[in-house]
Amino acid sequence: MLKSMTGYGKAVNEVKNKRITIEIKSLNSKQLDMSTRIPGFYKEKELPIRTRVSSVLNRGKVDFSMYIETLNGETGTIINTPVVLSYYEQLRNLAAQNNINEPEDYFATLLKLPESLKTEIQEIDEEEWNSIFLIIEDALQQLNAFRDQEGAVLAKDIEERVANMGEAELQDFNGSECYK
Repeated sequence: MLKSMTGYGKAVNEVKNKRITIEIKSLNSKQLDMSTRIPGFYKEKELPIRTRVSSVLNRGKVDFSMYIETLNGETGTIINTPVVLSYYEQLRNLAAQNNINEPEDYFATLLKLPESLKTEIQEIDEEEWNSIFLIIEDALQQLNAFRDQEGAVLAKDIEERVANMGEAELQDFNGSECYK
């Protein structure tokens, strides 16, 4: 069966209060040229992802994207209250000592300063990773189904063109029929 190198697969599922979306796109290329977009939290799993995708696709320009949407509103980033309060006191003292007007809204400035926000380091547990890996497998399966479908369309087109060539009358240089 003829298989196209152009394909698209997308799989979405929920894992531990997160909506995980995996998109894989492939285009024609002689070798495997893979780019990945993976959230920082999951970067440690990039090598197993690349290994699995390359074992299935072998060739082509491949774009792999993973998107995470938190469903319960919780994030891994929190305001570092002691740091923000320290910055606030320093800015107020600096303004008072130098006769500078204090801004009406400190928050916009304070939250942009280094270490005002901190991200809790979390580990990916095996159950979560196994669930994500199944979503990746689903996206790969969809991409391959797309490639099979495209391949069938290409095969039909080729067959029709070959049949048309066989039916075409070949004429010699004088325009008389020489083959039919």
